[in-house]
Order: sequence, then C-alpha cells, then structure tokens
Amino acid sequence: MNPSCSVNVERGTGMVCSGDVYAGSIVATSNFLTDATACWQIFGALPPGINSDLDMSFGCRTGSTTLNFFGTPTTPGIYPFSIEVSDAAGNFMVKPVTLLVRGITSGDLPAGTVGTAYSQFLTSFGFTNPIYSVEVGALPDGLVLDPTGGTITGTPTVANTFDFIVGITESGTGVVACLQPIEIVVTQMSNC
Repeated sequence: MNPSCSVNVERGTGMVCSGDVYAGSIVATSNFLTDATACWQIFGALPPGINSDLDMSFGCRTGSTTLNFFGTPTTPGIYPFSIEVSDAAGNFMVKPVTLLVRGITSGDLPAGTVGTAYSQFLTSFGFTNPIYSVEVGALPDGLVLDPTGGTITGTPTVANTFDFIVGITESGTGVVACLQPIEIVVTQMSNC
C-alpha cells in the first residue's frame, strides 16, 4: 500500500431508500490519476439492485480513475463491501464502504375482507423512531394508520384494490426520508 495514494468516496456510501434510483461513485487520486492500468476490484456483495461499471466476469476494471455505482436497491439492510484499486507499479489502496438501504420490510400486506377487522403492522429498517404517513393515495375505507406504531387497523367497508404510498420520517426531523408503495386488496365477504 502506498500512503500517497487515496480513494475518495464521492457518493459511494451513506443511505438510500429501497425503491429509489441511486447513483454514486468512488474516485482514486494521486498515482492512480495518470495510470491507465489502474485496476478496480469489489470484495463483498453490493445491495440487491445496485450494480457497478465493473465487469465482474473479468474481476478487474482498468483505464479509469472512477468507479460508478447505479441502480435501484430492492432490499433494506446494511451492505458492507470493500473497493480495491491498484496500479502497474504495485501501489494499491483498499477502501471499506457501507451502504445503508432503508425502507419498509413488512413485505406484501394480506388482503382484507369487508366487515372483518383488519390489523397489520408495518416494520421498517434504518430508522430509530419512524413516523409513518400516507403521502399519496388513500387507505381502504374504514382503515387508519397509526403514525408512531405503524399499525394499519380498522374494519374495511368497501371492496376494491387500494394502492397508496407510505412515507417514513425519522422522528424529530420533519422530513419524509423514504416513500414506499403499498397495496391492500379488500374483498367482499362470502355469502356462504
């Protein structure tokens, strides 16, 4: 390792919400700036839905001082990985990177039935004290969302498919950090 070399993270770490388009890059400086044979490698796994311009079949991307990341993460979680860049002179630098993907982890919500009590809990990842809100669309008639508990409860009154977007805010910030689409299907009660 050469201490005069460095790898700077432009936007390769930090937080992103599942379902949001992401673009970031890591830039190598010093010796690597003029070395067309700089070799990039990724050790570990990128979040599902995130790719890089590194062709993993060759294991090394050369000819650039920048490694780009792009895509739409699909699964909330903490994703640590490492980036190594080396040059023909034997200089190398390893940079640990962590990407936090935040969002709702509850998965698909079950269907409801008109006239039958409904209760489902939204769980999220990446928030200490999440506040939930309906930002677009509406819950099924007869249901309400508890903003601090994340519970959708009530008794549906109308059969239909209800698509809405839930916003998640970290308590005390006042800024909606993530938006997640959710669907609840409400069916008519069987006459049998």
